[in-house]
Amino acid sequence: MTNITVEKKGDRHILHIEGHAGYGTHGNDIVCAAVSILGYTWLNELLIMEERKQVKNVSYEEDNGKLLIEFSGGDNAVNTAYETILTGFEALQQNYSENITLKRGAQVF
Repeated sequence: MTNITVEKKGDRHILHIEGHAGYGTHGNDIVCAAVSILGYTWLNELLIMEERKQVKNVSYEEDNGKLLIEFSGGDNAVNTAYETILTGFEALQQNYSENITLKRGAQVF
């Protein structure tokens, strides 16, 4: 099971992805691949936005089956991009609910 949690604490945004979906064999799991591409797309976009001074304090940790991304600030363009990535996670969770959980803070979608 892949657990995705998004939180906002003040102006600090947190995206935490952990676990393996278990949809397919290791290395051939399309659900894990989809989650990974959304997570790393968001990370890469944040790093670009940080260079442009649109966000600040981007930090991330990655380990086997885990990705934790945090950043501060953001304008409407950043919020729109963030919501777009979350829409992708929501679509995956709806289609693969046995393999993914998505939580916004304490609320489960």
